[in-house]
Amino acid sequence: MGDVLEAGMGPMGKRQARGVPARICVALVAAMAALALLVGHALAAEPAEQGGAVTVVAAGKARTYEAYRLFSARVGKGGKVSGASWDGCMGAAFYRGLGTFANAQDALVAVVRGARGDDAASYLERLAALAVDDGESRPVKSVRSGRATRLGEGVWLLVCKDSQPILLTLGGDDVVVNEKGVRPGVQKEILVRGADGTGLRAKEASASAGDAVRFVLTGTLPSDYGAYRAYRYAFEDRASAAIRPDADSVRVAVVRADGSRKAVDDGFEVHVTGGVLTVEFADLKKSCPKLAFGDRLEVSYEARLRAAEAGIGFDVGNENEAVVKFSDSAATGGVGESAPDSAAVYSFAVRAVKVDEDGKRVPGAAFTLQREDGRYLSPEGEWVDDAASAALDCDEDGTVVFRALDAGSYRLREVRAPRGFLGLAKDATIDVRADLGQKRLGATCEGDGVRLSTVNAGSGTVDVTVRNAREAKAGVASPGVPKTGDDGQGRLAAASALAAAMMALGLARKLASDDRILGTGEVRGREATRVADHASS
Repeated sequence: MGDVLEAGMGPMGKRQARGVPARICVALVAAMAALALLVGHALAAEPAEQGGAVTVVAAGKARTYEAYRLFSARVGKGGKVSGASWDGCMGAAFYRGLGTFANAQDALVAVVRGARGDDAASYLERLAALAVDDGESRPVKSVRSGRATRLGEGVWLLVCKDSQPILLTLGGDDVVVNEKGVRPGVQKEILVRGADGTGLRAKEASASAGDAVRFVLTGTLPSDYGAYRAYRYAFEDRASAAIRPDADSVRVAVVRADGSRKAVDDGFEVHVTGGVLTVEFADLKKSCPKLAFGDRLEVSYEARLRAAEAGIGFDVGNENEAVVKFSDSAATGGVGESAPDSAAVYSFAVRAVKVDEDGKRVPGAAFTLQREDGRYLSPEGEWVDDAASAALDCDEDGTVVFRALDAGSYRLREVRAPRGFLGLAKDATIDVRADLGQKRLGATCEGDGVRLSTVNAGSGTVDVTVRNAREAKAGVASPGVPKTGDDGQGRLAAASALAAAMMALGLARKLASDDRILGTGEVRGREATRVADHASS
């Protein structure tokens, strides 16, 4: 039987209290009842705040907005606002960013005018930036589009990275608002199967050193795309140090709202600078004149995993993110940037430790690691066909590490034993299993002299111990292991002579016994001596 180990990154188990005395339970129940009475009295003494429910009608997929309360106020019929106050609402830095005002009512009037001006979209973006960046303001609630969310009475700003901010007044009646100015977004995935972008996709994958991983970026268009005469659109993919994008592998396609696809062969530029891949349309309207809101752009490309820079394990995955940059205002020509999206490539490692019979580490060994396709991992982190060039030497601590491995089956071979030690007689088989969704890592090990020690999902390391015996001392060979230089025929002759001597000795003893019985001991004794002497010579 081989060794089997598994490690995970899952949450800790829940603990459950036992054996609580009955008198303590009674006391707890009484205390909770008293607390409930006090809380109920406090709630009855303070009436619930006036307000209503707001529902955002999504222009496409559902989105989440953060709700900031700019002013508390009384909102009458028709949305008339009075008695504005900024107490307990936003931070002081937010209101300073609006300008200098004598009171909250004046500040509110300025906000309403800006939101109704010629450049209302830019003004609302400025309000959103002030709310998010002032360091003091906090959203009161999260509002999911398509669901009714109750908010207090006053003036609210709903902020979402994927669409324009929404300014609304809320009184005692429910409010329904339409999503406005939905911005472009991007999704980054890994193509697990298929080469044309239509195969199975995932947010996570595993890979070995040098493996080609194909990423897919999907970008959307803004809801007001039709209002632009020209539109700049660029994918910007920011790879980690271990990922090397290949500009020549870039493929671009348009995916219509009905699911149909069409390749795009020109009208864009591709370049890689400092690990950043950029695919840019100077004017998307000109390059793809039939595009409309609801259609998507897809960019796929290959990147190779570099062993030296690769992060190993689930704690340090090779995560890569992408954004799209785009024309943000048909009036001013500003440039916006989408929220980033990322995908991760995981790799693992096998670490072998050489020890003696007592478990002490021994330097001087060398190993190779071979995967199922017959190739070997070289010291440079590449898969090669020549085993001789793929040997990795143990360090002074008797340890050798094979980095940047995919899940799979591997053969560990000891190609050089330390001086004075016997090497492995046979290769060991190590199987590495990974559950990317659950962040779990498992392994099995089969082989004489090789033992599976530990498996760590966080560091992504499978540890094995290689234990070997020392060579025989003073020219005496270990059982079953011939020493170098022994003569096979000499050993066979010596063994035959020893067997003959044993047989002669047995014959002599039998003859002596017969002599005692038959009375011919002297003659029999001389004959037995000749037989024994002849056999020993």
